[in-house]
Amino acid sequence: MSSVEYIGSDLIGTTKEQFGDSLSAFSKPGQMLSIDASASEQLQIQSQELLFIGTYERSADDLIISSGSEAILLINFFANPQEPDLYAPNGAKITFKTASSLAGPAAPGQYAQAGSDGNQPQQIGKVLKVDGTATAKRSDGTEHVLEVDDPVFQGDVIETGDATSLGISFLDETVFSMSANAKMVLDELIYDPSEADKSSMNFSLVEGTFVFAAGKIAPNGSMNVETPIATMGIRGTTPKVTVSTEFGTGEFSLLPDPDTGKVGSYVLINRDTGQIIGRVSTLDSKWVVTSLS
Repeated sequence: MSSVEYIGSDLIGTTKEQFGDSLSAFSKPGQMLSIDASASEQLQIQSQELLFIGTYERSADDLIISSGSEAILLINFFANPQEPDLYAPNGAKITFKTASSLAGPAAPGQYAQAGSDGNQPQQIGKVLKVDGTATAKRSDGTEHVLEVDDPVFQGDVIETGDATSLGISFLDETVFSMSANAKMVLDELIYDPSEADKSSMNFSLVEGTFVFAAGKIAPNGSMNVETPIATMGIRGTTPKVTVSTEFGTGEFSLLPDPDTGKVGSYVLINRDTGQIIGRVSTLDSKWVVTSLS
C-alpha cells in the first residue's frame, strides 16, 4: 500500500509492483560495499541518505556513491545493457540516466577538449541570482562556480551549498528557485515560440526545496518535472509550484501567481506504472508522498 497523505480531497491512489529479482545493496559506516551490478535489472539501496545526497563518481564502468563514512561500489554499473535504476526501500528512485548525469563521464573535460561544435551543449537559461555558493557540472564533467548572468546548459547538474539560494530563468521564461543543499539535473529543454505545441521541458529534482513558476512551455507543450517519488505532469496551465524532496519523499503544493493571482494545477504520476496519484489544484492542500512500495 502506498503511503500518501493528502489534505483537501480523496486520494486517487497508486500501487507499485514488488521488486522481484532486484539486488539489495547497503553499506555499514566505515566501509565500502562492492556489488556486481553487471546483470541486475534494478538495484535497491537501503540507505536513502546515501542514495539521494551522496556523491556520485564514475571510475571506468563502475559507479561509486559515497556520503560521509558510507560508500557503495557498483561494479560494471555503466556496462550493464539493462541500464538499472537505483531504488530506495520506499520505492523512490534515481534513474540510470540521472545517476549517469550525477556521476559525469569517464573522462571529464574530454568533450570540451575535442572542440567539435556538434558536441557543444545548448544554452537553455541563465542565473538570475545567487546568494552563497552554487555549481554547475557540465555534461563533459567539468564543474563551474555559478555567478549572476552565467549561462546554464542542457545536461547540467545544478547544486547549491550550505546557506545558499539560487534563481535560474529559462528560455521559455520558466523560473526556478533552489534552496540550500539542493540538486537538480537539467535533462532537456526544447523551445520554439513558433511551435509551442512541440516544445518540451524535462528536469529531474534530486534533493532539496524548489519553487518554480512555469513559463510558456507548460500551457501548450509538455513540461515534466521528475522527483524521486513522483513525476509532476504540467499541461495547459502555468502554476507556481513549491516542491520539497528529502531522502526520496516528496511534499507538493501550489502558490498563486504573484502578478495575476491565478492558481494553476498539475498531476502527480507514479514513475514506474504511469498511474496518476492525484492532482494538486488548490492553495489550501498539500500532497505528501512518502512511499510507493
